[in-house]
Amino acid sequence: MGQSIALVVTSIAAPNAILSKLAACVRDNDWQFILIGDAASPVDFHLAGCQFYSLTTQSTLDFRFAQRCPQRHYARKNIGYLLAWQQGAEIVIETDDDNMPRAAFAAPRQRQQTVPAIAHAGWLNAYRYFTDANIWRAACP
Repeated sequence: MGQSIALVVTSIAAPNAILSKLAACVRDNDWQFILIGDAASPVDFHLAGCQFYSLTTQSTLDFRFAQRCPQRHYARKNIGYLLAWQQGAEIVIETDDDNMPRAAFAAPRQRQQTVPAIAHAGWLNAYRYFTDANIWRAACP
């Protein structure tokens, strides 16, 4: 039996191609899809496979944080994390409503990863681990 997985997204958008693709991925993989709305979110939001939480619904939750978290703020995503854990998610995945999921989005995840070790203290251009392109260069010698 697989682990319970929840996808958490914040959005003020109406259902669109990206949210629909995320919803399809969630349905295909039997995940939860928790979408946290905000002040500009459509009040009539509906997307199959998606649990939408409007500001009104969020205000009824048994989380003090939901009442204290400012509107129009990225921190509202934390409400989605709390809901996911409350609903039994063992793994919480988050993304934004402007990131089209790639085919590997639903690939199994592993808790342990092989990563480069940093051998010395000081400045490090971490982008060099991902690309040879000149993404960032320190202004200091």
